[in-house]
Amino acid sequence: MTRNQEICALYDAGETLQAIGDRFGITRERVRQIVNRAGRQGRKPEIMAERKRVAEDFRDSGLTVKEFAILWGIPPGTVYGAARQFGVKCPRRHISDDPRFLTAAESVRAGLSIRQAEIKHRLPRDHLAVVCDRLGIQSRAGKWRDFSVRGETVLRLYSQGKTWAAIAYAVSQEEGKPVGERALYIWAHRNLSLPPRGKLRSERKQRPMRPAKPAVVYPDIIIRPTVKETALANRGRAPASKIAKAVGVSRNSIIGYWNRLRQEGVIA
Repeated sequence: MTRNQEICALYDAGETLQAIGDRFGITRERVRQIVNRAGRQGRKPEIMAERKRVAEDFRDSGLTVKEFAILWGIPPGTVYGAARQFGVKCPRRHISDDPRFLTAAESVRAGLSIRQAEIKHRLPRDHLAVVCDRLGIQSRAGKWRDFSVRGETVLRLYSQGKTWAAIAYAVSQEEGKPVGERALYIWAHRNLSLPPRGKLRSERKQRPMRPAKPAVVYPDIIIRPTVKETALANRGRAPASKIAKAVGVSRNSIIGYWNRLRQEGVIA
């Protein structure tokens, strides 16, 4: 059997042009030319009849495109294309009708955060927030949390003159998890209109400034013929840095002379 005869036999057996082309390493257009020259009829009428049957079954099923495709084991694009070709309207469902999202929403109602419920039920990120909003479920954790109770507690204790440490401890006891004093302070000043407590900083009694220390005035450096003699003459009169600057040497040189003179017993 030649290659063309084998291609025609596969085409008669129901193989698609693309599948035959992939098998022999040629394009689907080349396969179509071979089967046409062999006198085979195109399958367009059969394909159209099959697509029409898919569209009619899809219309009567009441399922979504994805659900029907999974049930029949065909690609969703095939179902959608057949429906559009024969004027069948594709029913759409909101994600809140999905049982998985309903179960996750109940987890949020029970106390989980939106993100925790999404991870637990393996749902796409930020979809569950839309479902909870549509169902009227308010999360009690995470960035969607209801902080009205915290705000009432902070305002009440703040007006009573409590410290931020005491307020943070009370909030931690109410919420069942530790809340930092600094974090609560920042949150309260961003989200609450706190009443003034005590005098403003501008009205507080200002602490008197300390008088500036008088500048130390050193006597003139006594210059001797050698650096060693200059270091000895100015010992106790000026710091080593001033002496070194006057004679043009480093501060460590002056200190070194002083150490050697101390070892020799010249100075105490």
